[in-house]
Amino acid sequence: MPPEAVSSGSSRSRRISVLWFMALTAVTAAMLVLARIPNDRTPAWILSLGDDKARHVLAYGVWSALLLAGLRRGWPHPGRALVGVVLAAATISALDEFTQPWWGRTCSVWDFCASLLGAVLGAAAVLWWEMFRQGRRRMPIQARRSKSFALPRPAGLTSPEETLPPGEATPSGSGPT
Repeated sequence: MPPEAVSSGSSRSRRISVLWFMALTAVTAAMLVLARIPNDRTPAWILSLGDDKARHVLAYGVWSALLLAGLRRGWPHPGRALVGVVLAAATISALDEFTQPWWGRTCSVWDFCASLLGAVLGAAAVLWWEMFRQGRRRMPIQARRSKSFALPRPAGLTSPEETLPPGEATPSGSGPT
């Protein structure tokens, strides 16, 4: 592969990551601003998004999905990335709930739980999507269509008895005859 193609691909990847983080920054700013609006002044369009807990699930689900999607190029271990993103969301949610009384709002453990649920669902959705995409790219079409998960037999073997030493019992309990 020519060096120009490699640098072009990595700069494209970097640009995409920057776009993800720009979207993450916008969502974070919106969450922080909207969380500071007193309950009696909440805009109607926010109320139209559903119940308070549903809004928490939605906001933190989008936030964690954007963060994890922006980090996806550097995932050494996807499970650790999910845990890190959920811990970051939990920290932000806890600080948000802790500071809400300063702005005329109520602090709620249930809001924190809904935020944490949203973070887990959003991050898990991104991980699932990445595994689905990678599996579809790496797996040949014939293997995707196959319904059998049995391992192929080594060449030349036709029955399980041929793999056992003489006199040994087969896994079903009956020995060679």
